[in-house]
Amino acid sequence: MQGLIYDILSMKNKCYLIYIIQIPLILLSIISKGQIVNMEADRIINDSTGWAGSIKAGLSIAKDVNSVTQLIGESHIQYKNKRSLFLLRANVNYTDAGGQTFVSNNFLHFRHNYKLNTWLRWEEFTQLQQNKITGIDLRYLLGTGPRFKLFQTKKMNMYLGTAIMYEYEVEKTEGNKQIIRQNPRSSNYISLTYHPNDNIKITHTTYYQTLYDFPKDHRLSSQSDFEFKISKKLSYTLSYRILFDSSPALNIPSTTYGFENYISWNF
Repeated sequence: MQGLIYDILSMKNKCYLIYIIQIPLILLSIISKGQIVNMEADRIINDSTGWAGSIKAGLSIAKDVNSVTQLIGESHIQYKNKRSLFLLRANVNYTDAGGQTFVSNNFLHFRHNYKLNTWLRWEEFTQLQQNKITGIDLRYLLGTGPRFKLFQTKKMNMYLGTAIMYEYEVEKTEGNKQIIRQNPRSSNYISLTYHPNDNIKITHTTYYQTLYDFPKDHRLSSQSDFEFKISKKLSYTLSYRILFDSSPALNIPSTTYGFENYISWNF
């Protein structure tokens, strides 16, 4: 018994603890299920293989329909070998809006990245979401496409990605009625990461998504993250995001934005 406890708590087997911590977040995401989810700031880019990830907790002040305050709980884990990178991210937000507190803006995202050569990767991803504030009861995504490395230096790298994705969306309207949409959509992004030194990481990502058969239905999202290392395992992040949706849910503004700041434990 003592040997088992030591085995679980040892650094060589810390991935077991990661699974235990992550299970509640994943289950809540599936049960409860935002808009465009930015995975670029979560990628841990290094030459080493194996497990890595982070657990985040923080505060978000946003402006959607009302001014809202959110408590953020998030976990991210990745596994990398010579050619493949697997990313899993789960998120649960507790929101206060107009004096009401509820679970909102939650998602579960899985992505696989396969290295074809030094400048080209192929990605597949799937996502399950819910955002009660913006009227999305359920959004399911399934997509695939190439990811291009535009350039990489010791301190900076830039990537461009494009994908075709299937989108299934359930939107809640007045009187608790539902509108169901199913469409193929183009998803495109460009991402820049800058490391001025070992303790600071700045990431900026812009996404553009549009329907193939109706280009006027589009979304434009931009997010900037400033991450500062407090210690080897602990870091602080300040994030700003803005989203324009040409066809939002009923009574939802076309433009929404928000600030987030949180503490992360990295492993």
